[in-house]
Amino acid sequence: MIPFHFIDAALYCPNFDIGLETPDIWLGLTAPPNQRFSRADRLNWMVQRLTECTEKHQHDQTSSSFIPERLIDVQESTPRLVLRSDIASAGSDTQKAAYAALSYCWGPVEDSRNQLKTTSSSIAQRQAAIHDEEMTEVLRDAVEVTRALSIPYLWVDALCILQDDISDWERQCTDMAQLYRSAHIVLCAASSGSCLQGFLDERGRRIRMPFLSTIDPSVVSSYYLHFKYAVCSRSVMFSEVAADMEHNRWGNRGWVFQESWSASRKLIFGNANLHLYCPTGIESMGIEKQRLEERLSDENSLSIAHPDTLSKEELYASWATLVCRYSRFEDHSFTKATDLLPALSGLASEYHRHIQDVYYAGLWGEDLFRGVMWYCDADSEALPERRHCIPSAYMRHNDFSIPSWSPLARGTLVTHGAIYKSDECLTNFRAEYTALAAETETVGTNPFGAISNNWSLRIHSYVLDLAALDFQEFEVSEDFAGGEGSKGTLIYQGKHLGCFELDFAYDSDDNCFNLDSVTEPACMLDEISRFRWVLLGNCKVRANDESPSKVRRARGACGLILFAPPGSSALHRVGVFLPGLPEKHHEGLRLIKKLGQVKTIVVT
Repeated sequence: MIPFHFIDAALYCPNFDIGLETPDIWLGLTAPPNQRFSRADRLNWMVQRLTECTEKHQHDQTSSSFIPERLIDVQESTPRLVLRSDIASAGSDTQKAAYAALSYCWGPVEDSRNQLKTTSSSIAQRQAAIHDEEMTEVLRDAVEVTRALSIPYLWVDALCILQDDISDWERQCTDMAQLYRSAHIVLCAASSGSCLQGFLDERGRRIRMPFLSTIDPSVVSSYYLHFKYAVCSRSVMFSEVAADMEHNRWGNRGWVFQESWSASRKLIFGNANLHLYCPTGIESMGIEKQRLEERLSDENSLSIAHPDTLSKEELYASWATLVCRYSRFEDHSFTKATDLLPALSGLASEYHRHIQDVYYAGLWGEDLFRGVMWYCDADSEALPERRHCIPSAYMRHNDFSIPSWSPLARGTLVTHGAIYKSDECLTNFRAEYTALAAETETVGTNPFGAISNNWSLRIHSYVLDLAALDFQEFEVSEDFAGGEGSKGTLIYQGKHLGCFELDFAYDSDDNCFNLDSVTEPACMLDEISRFRWVLLGNCKVRANDESPSKVRRARGACGLILFAPPGSSALHRVGVFLPGLPEKHHEGLRLIKKLGQVKTIVVT
């Protein structure tokens, strides 16, 4: 695809003189500009593609025995809500119980108030009939698509979960990943930002521009500016699949992540195009099949692997990748900040069935060492400000906090680096602690849902209090040239203590610690000297240009960086440290064991 360097729009230019062999060039969109696909065109395309996909690949999920607690029966002229027990008692086989699941945005509060919902008092009414005049646009489109695909049932959260019954909501939250994975197809209303906005019609305004070739004046035509993604980066290659999944309200909602990741197959109704996603690839309306492979990127990996095909070790690694992707969601991604953990609980429940491990706010008990060794996967400019790493603001949400050691604590994309891989420069991680245990307390009946403030991470290992060392002997590498940043190498008495990755961006002008007349750090080194380094493990180290078979007997140190703000004794995670350069990687492990003390500490 051709990058958008000048306009953030889709552009069609017939006979455009840029030296390419083909006379017609379509940037961003694939549909011919003079042919606006009708609803019938789009419905026919999805019916053909889904039928072909089911017959050819045989990976539809209708063989699953899972049936949601409630479904909308769309087989009659007037839809109605039916119970799982109704379907079972009717003797329906799994094929006849196939259902589509809707993934959509409720929209602003004023829109969601007008959405048709099921409550304890209205469930009988919904079971009798759901009339067309009651439906919002997104629901009407979902019903039409489900019928066109000859699927008998439809699942929509607002109607299939009792909206005034917290126990019903919590119970169904744990089934969410299985619910979307077992759906015959998931309808992703990516172009709809609200329940009042449909998704089946094409969107985006087009402007017709006249064109006269300067090379051949006889070539007179026109091209269209089709405005779709005004927010797309101007420096990246445009992918309409990626844009349709990410650059919209739908793609930035926390609940949607679980729905999209869990789905085995999905129809994505985007601003740019209509796409069918299945485990074998992505096909877009108007794109020739032989071009499909050119369009595949890591959107194709945005799906849960079948847990029963993975080993326990692979499941931990898969979960780590999943949580890293989910970590980017901020407070505006949820209507209620407390939905952060519940919106992931269906996936957690699905993994738990195979891992059989204790769950702690995004981490697994038997994998805590690797799980807590995350760090922010972003440039310093994209990291939280330093003031967000103190207790009074220690969470990305204003009214809901989460442990500082959880990878979900920052609201920014995080990574685990090499710790879950075997072919990186840092490999073969081993534990150095003698005790590492987490504790959380859930709120409600969902064991993977929201938690109270009673949490802790207890560690028994070597603890190096940098404040107890000689400040004059410290040195920070030139990574922080300019006085700002988030990572570098800390040197003590000429020896490499380790490379650090902070959870926030240091700014020498940020006087956030100047509270109650407490002196703020004068420089980055001054602040680092207040931290405590806790040894969690060691690993082998090699240089980028060295063979993976390179063996060094000495190992490097890794662990957590903690901080207790002035006036508080509570320790919070503010970063991680890893081994330094290969030729000096072993110095940190020796220094921490020589200068540190073995003790038990609690991280909040």
